[in-house]
Amino acid sequence: MLFLKLFEVGCVYQIQWLANYFHWLFGFTQCERWLTLNLNLLATISPMKFRHAITSLSVLCLLPLALSAQATSETNEKLKAALEKYPQADLNGDGLLTWAEAKKYRDQMRSSQQSGKSAPLGYPVEPTHPELVYGPYERNQLDLWQANVSEPAPIIIYIHGGGFVGGSKEKAARVTFIEQALAEGIHFASINYRYQYRSVEDLDDPQRTGTPGCFLDGARAVQYLRANAAQWKIDPDKVIVFGSSAGGGISLFLGANDDLADPDSEDPILRESSQVQGVGHFSSQPTYNFERWPDILGLSEAELKKVINPNKQTVPGHVKLGLQSEAEVDSEIGRRYAAMLDMTANIDPSDPPMFIYNNSGLRHPTSHGQTVHHVKLSIYLEEQLKANDVPAQRLFPRLDELEQTDPYEAFYQWCRQLLAAKSQV
Repeated sequence: MLFLKLFEVGCVYQIQWLANYFHWLFGFTQCERWLTLNLNLLATISPMKFRHAITSLSVLCLLPLALSAQATSETNEKLKAALEKYPQADLNGDGLLTWAEAKKYRDQMRSSQQSGKSAPLGYPVEPTHPELVYGPYERNQLDLWQANVSEPAPIIIYIHGGGFVGGSKEKAARVTFIEQALAEGIHFASINYRYQYRSVEDLDDPQRTGTPGCFLDGARAVQYLRANAAQWKIDPDKVIVFGSSAGGGISLFLGANDDLADPDSEDPILRESSQVQGVGHFSSQPTYNFERWPDILGLSEAELKKVINPNKQTVPGHVKLGLQSEAEVDSEIGRRYAAMLDMTANIDPSDPPMFIYNNSGLRHPTSHGQTVHHVKLSIYLEEQLKANDVPAQRLFPRLDELEQTDPYEAFYQWCRQLLAAKSQV
């Protein structure tokens, strides 16, 4: 009987610990109550049911691990707060923070602090040329990591996400291959770009722009680096861009749009080519022509409206385009800007190879984040690329039931293969 009593006491403490753990980790008060109810069951347990009790307790011990693997910043308040404070902890750039990412980011920061290599901006290694100014606006800045090379070398450019209204070039701190790229003779850069207008009142802010202006900032950054290629030993024929969410959209624009070089421009930067030789598209959008989205996502217009952030829906169309009035939408510049935002409509066989990453599943989206980063958007992009004979490599771990891997490392290996193939041409 002493053994039975000890077992009962052990189970009680175990269930109390699990209840507290659930409450701390998930805030699941109902789950906490459910676990606590088991205390009453143990009080009446019979010796014949010990085996069942042990089995049940083992399952309970594994539940936190299983549920923590599924928790994200959309379902957990602690992860949501962590993502707001440390956006660079979203290591795969899908707009969601998991416990695995939070732990990995914490470990990376601890490692950097212990090694003494932590850069002022939180980068794993300090930029060779920080805060380079590539245009006339406050956010026209980029950080450049120059590899130690004797001959012109490729460059990989990171473009941050943030819904066009947030984020910064410092998000490159999450990119895990910077040091390896530099060691292998590949330059790296991370850019800022102007934020988007959020309302009609913002039209008076000279430091903001419409979505096409964000795209043109990305193009100018590429042109700026090309204009200074000789100074920094950059190979202008080996430029790869990548980014997540809004940054992925800008990257896709650079890959799909026609060259913006203007040989007659008085600005020497704008005379340079804006074309790139490779694109990385991470949990991003294939088009900002939102009339296409219901068909792409398999949603009705009402369902789509229900899950998209209301603040995004109240911005007038001409404001998103960066136009001063609704009347300009049907003007030549308005139509040109609208065409720029429909990136997949501009894809043709001359476009560069693209790498597409998305780790969301096919579940019905119930929030803004799930909708704008949905895997169906990435599938649609892949389909359009294949239809135009543009080489595309996809990495959809959840959809394809693949082992989870570092998407940045996978992208970098893809870049190496692409650059090696270009070197042989």
